[in-house]
Amino acid sequence: METTLGTVVEKCQSGAWKAYSRGESIYLTDGQTIGVLYAPDMSVMHGDRERFGENESKNLGPYKGFMIIKCENCGVVKGFCAKQPTYSYKCNDCGEETPLEELRPMYMRCKCGKDYRYLTNLKTNMFTKDCISCGAPVDMELNGRKTAYVTIGERSRKR
Repeated sequence: METTLGTVVEKCQSGAWKAYSRGESIYLTDGQTIGVLYAPDMSVMHGDRERFGENESKNLGPYKGFMIIKCENCGVVKGFCAKQPTYSYKCNDCGEETPLEELRPMYMRCKCGKDYRYLTNLKTNMFTKDCISCGAPVDMELNGRKTAYVTIGERSRKR
C-alpha cells in the first residue's frame, strides 16, 4: 500500500497512527513500528521513495519496563512502569507527549540493599532518585563512557 499525505492525515485523525516531531524531523508510529516522514537532510517521504515503516530506527524504541522520563515540555520527571512496548510518554501534568528516544540504562543500588534498573531520557551528569523501597535519596551519575547512570561510588566498587 502506498502511503500518501491523505492516508497519513486519515490514519492520524482516526488514532491509528500518531505523529510527533523531534527537532526538525517528523516521525509517525502505529504502535509497532516507527517511520521518518520528514528529516532536514531529505525531502518529504513519498510512497514512491519510501514506505512507512521501512525507515525504522533502532534508537527510537519501542521501550518497555521501568522508566524515569523527563517531560520535554514542562520538565517534570516521572518514574513509571510501561507494561506494553511504547514509543512515547504522555505527561500527566501538561498533557504533552515526549518521544522515547535513545534511552540510557540506569542501575541504582540503595544503601538498604535493594537494586533497581530503569531506562531514562535524562541528560544531566548527576541527579538524585528516591529508593522505592525505603525512600532514601540515592545519588546517581553518568558512567565514564556516558552510556549509563550508576549509583555514585558503585563504579569503582566490585560486586
